[in-house]
Amino acid sequence: PVRFASDNMEMLLAAALAGAGIVYGPAFVLGEHVAAGRLEQVLPDHASSALGVHAVYPSARLLGARVRIFIELLKEWFEARPNWERDMTF
Repeated sequence: PVRFASDNMEMLLAAALAGAGIVYGPAFVLGEHVAAGRLEQVLPDHASSALGVHAVYPSARLLGARVRIFIELLKEWFEARPNWERDMTF
């Protein structure tokens, strides 16, 4: 059997879309393709542990206004996407 492994989600997505097999990845990458019917979820009850997203910066005291705004935009973007952290298998 041929096996394909990659740590590049774009490459894994392209392989799955080409019909090369099953891919495991985050809903924010794969979900739109499921909604459009390009991929089919095969293990809907299977998910990994949640992973957090963190903004790392040297000190809140020295944080510029643009960085604060960017962090707030990131927070709003991720909060607006239900199940963005859920992993999906297709």
